Amino acid sequence: MAFLALLIAVVLIVAAIRNTHGDLLSALGQDVPGFVVWGAAIFGVAVIGFIPGLKPVSRGLLALVVVVIVLTNYKNILAGFSQAWQNAPTQASGSSASNSGGDFLSGLESLGKMGGFDFSSLLGSDNSGGSAQVNG
Repeated sequence: MAFLALLIAVVLIVAAIRNTHGDLLSALGQDVPGFVVWGAAIFGVAVIGFIPGLKPVSRGLLALVVVVIVLTNYKNILAGFSQAWQNAPTQASGSSASNSGGDFLSGLESLGKMGGFDFSSLLGSDNSGGSAQVNG
């Protein structure tokens, strides 16, 4: 609880120093009302849990509240997953996994040169992503 209070204090101080406290309050005014209902529901169920005999009932109701939150926002959740799936990085059509291995080996060689190590004798001339050849 003390950590949460400290975090809120830091956010308020940073907003005051940057003179953006008006923007912070307007953003909170738009975002917070949607969460107040769910916060009150979770708080009410948690208070029921402090009654000695109702702790199992409170946990069941809390699980029910979580299920309701997920079911009421399932369209947003699915849209977020589909957007993440569509924006997943893909390889170019002409590249293959062996090229990425070659890029790794060449990156390792350039990193070795920066550190004063010569990995070229260990890597050999095979930069196709296959197994490295040891010369010597």
